[in-house]
Amino acid sequence: MELDGRAGHEGVGRFRDMDRDNRHVFVNARTLRYGSYDLVARPCGVAFQVYRVLLEQGYLEVFLRCRRCNAATEADLFLA
Repeated sequence: MELDGRAGHEGVGRFRDMDRDNRHVFVNARTLRYGSYDLVARPCGVAFQVYRVLLEQGYLEVFLRCRRCNAATEADLFLA
């Protein structure tokens, strides 16, 4: 998971994330990338997406919902 910002994305750093993500394809690695807006405006969606990746890696715990996302469907959380 990566929290993206402007720092590190200027000059030669512009393509660092793209290059890394392209190399990850060959080792079946993934990057979830979020900005500060995501963490503030849609924290439940971010948490659910991270949770789903963890499930695929063998994590066994149940996703614990907060009051904010308690009534949301899984589809809603994916799109949130």
